Amino acid sequence: MTLPCRGFSLIELMVALGIIALLAAFALPAYQSYVMRARRADATSMLYQVQQSQIRYRGFNAGYASNMTTLGLSASSPENYYNITTGLIASGFYVVAKPASGSAQLKDSVCQTIRLEQVNANTPQTPEACWK
Repeated sequence: MTLPCRGFSLIELMVALGIIALLAAFALPAYQSYVMRARRADATSMLYQVQQSQIRYRGFNAGYASNMTTLGLSASSPENYYNITTGLIASGFYVVAKPASGSAQLKDSVCQTIRLEQVNANTPQTPEACWK
């Protein structure tokens, strides 16, 4: 009486590995896109913080601050994915976030520059897709 062979054949293992590789090929880019979009929150939250600091600064001074140092804020986002700058425009200010050098966000083709402006009572945010 012979015992039945147990285990997997090489063909069965290769099929299983092929299925896993196929699933990973579809899942990994979607995951990376999700992570990239989630990191944009690092920039937008910092832009809002700078906006609030500019408004407070204007309450005590004749105009808005022309740079981040005057506001007492760091020039990078909390997680260091973005560099933040601010400046003056007619009747207001702007705040810009750009991916930091060496940051994974450099691959974010949609949001290479995230901008918030405060002009009188208007606050345009561009590009719109980056603020959702």
